[in-house]
Amino acid sequence: MKICPDEMKKAFPTPESLKLFIGVPRRDGVPIDKIGMIEGKLPSNIQIIVSGDHQYHSINPSAKRVIKLLLEDGHFRVHHDQDSYQ
Repeated sequence: MKICPDEMKKAFPTPESLKLFIGVPRRDGVPIDKIGMIEGKLPSNIQIIVSGDHQYHSINPSAKRVIKLLLEDGHFRVHHDQDSYQ
């Protein structure tokens, strides 16, 4: 993940390690209800916000760094439209 590569690499050195951590088979998608688990393993200064087909609001709302993701048709991608968040 290129959003915050150092932090992601420390928490999850490989995509397989992320999937193993959240208990999802390697080829399956990441369920929205697992985002909190992923966020919990990242440093506390990082929050994740998901919009699109489903919503997720960070467990770290005071974190200074934000990863904004868009979930559409079962796929996550980096959300580049900053105006879509209040």
